[in-house]
Amino acid sequence: MASPKQKLEQAAEELVEAKLRLKAAQEKFDVLYRQAVSGSKAKRSSPGTIQETVRTTQIINAVNEISATSRIENVLDSDGNKSWNYQEIEKILPDIPKTSIRALLYKLKNSGKALKVGRGLWKSTQPALVKTVNSK
Repeated sequence: MASPKQKLEQAAEELVEAKLRLKAAQEKFDVLYRQAVSGSKAKRSSPGTIQETVRTTQIINAVNEISATSRIENVLDSDGNKSWNYQEIEKILPDIPKTSIRALLYKLKNSGKALKVGRGLWKSTQPALVKTVNSK
């Protein structure tokens, strides 16, 4: 029988794999969407722009109907190396008021799911999770 620590490590590995699959699916969707809109041939996608992230996040949020906190966490996780400010998050999630975004970011910080990296700048803790799981 696996110990709780082993179960936690396995769950963390599964989470990392799922997030990587989600990112790949988002990139594929963005390429196909651009191809359908512009009518051009498929090209290798460059890192997503804010507009692509907005579109993909809105579709994911509409399909899943998840909480505002989880949606903000998804935005931060969509690019784990990017520092997000309130305005960028508000553009992606226009239905969440800026004051709520601020409060929920602090809630995520207190739960260890977000990092405040500067004045008004926030980052995902995802890169640290990947390093921890892969450094076995």
